[in-house]
Amino acid sequence: MTSGIGKALLLLFLLTAVLAAQDVQELYDEAREALLAADPAAAERKVDLAMKLLEEDPRLDPNGLFRKKLLPKIKSDAAAMAAALQVFDELTREEQASLAFPDLPPTAAAVGKYAETAKEASERALRRRDQLVEAANLSPEYREALRRSAACRRLEAWAGEGVIDALAEKIGALADALIDSLRAADRRYAELQKQLARLKSSTASSRGEIEKLRKQVDELSAERLKYIDTLAQMLQADLPADVKPVKIAMAERNVGSVFRGVVQSEIKRVRETKEIDAASYRQMQEGYERLVRYHKVFVENGLSADQTALLKEYKSALDRMHVVKHRKWDSKMYLTVMISVALVVIVGLLIRQKKREAAAPTQP
Repeated sequence: MTSGIGKALLLLFLLTAVLAAQDVQELYDEAREALLAADPAAAERKVDLAMKLLEEDPRLDPNGLFRKKLLPKIKSDAAAMAAALQVFDELTREEQASLAFPDLPPTAAAVGKYAETAKEASERALRRRDQLVEAANLSPEYREALRRSAACRRLEAWAGEGVIDALAEKIGALADALIDSLRAADRRYAELQKQLARLKSSTASSRGEIEKLRKQVDELSAERLKYIDTLAQMLQADLPADVKPVKIAMAERNVGSVFRGVVQSEIKRVRETKEIDAASYRQMQEGYERLVRYHKVFVENGLSADQTALLKEYKSALDRMHVVKHRKWDSKMYLTVMISVALVVIVGLLIRQKKREAAAPTQP
């Protein structure tokens, strides 16, 4: 009976040893899985538990493979990965802080410069990511796990969406400046049109006053077209196909509605102009043609509804305008006028001379 108990105890001991050895193997495997999941803290905990089991019973690792080689390597990789993950987060914060756009006037060139700045920031962040992964003292399989880590993905998200969001915000500020200027010009334009209408209806107004005010209206019309031209050029800036911050910024600011308002006010100006000289008419025609081009850009970029009917209305109003044609002076006409003026002057001098001779006293 005693022999039977002894055998049972021996079997139990061997079974316990086998189970303990299995525990060490499982902890090692779990530590590796934790590293492959880029969780160095969990890997270190598994290694510490395995080392504790081996300290309690060195017979679980008779040749010292786990204690001297496998577990220390896992612990070293876990420490290296933890350090790299910390650097990743520091790198992300550093890159976010370092992105700075220069202050430039709102132009298409500014959009291109901002896009270039954003591209450089994105490429720099990704380049530093690659350098960090390569520099990490990790086994190849764990280096790839580091690249897939949440910290690395945060840096990549900043290099992608984060940089684009910053670019969109900056371009939005440019669009705000342009649209604010355009709306301010719209308000001045509407007020000047009212003043011009009052002058035209007043019998006390001189032609000079009317022409002076008309010139100011023309200048404001050109200023508004300049702002719209810049908006259209911004949309046509050379940006990567997947980068759409300009469209986003302008869509949020309802550029299509602003454009329609400009066209409507230009139609009103044309209809209220009773007659116009040929040079001013050509300027209005050029303004119309520019608006047609801008309309095409805005529609293609999904920023404006189709305003073709409104533009046809504008063209029809232009075609109905009364253009005063002044006869051009050629060299022959100019010479004739000069000779006529000279003759008038000579005749006048002769008449004055004869009057003086007639008034002079006669000699006895």
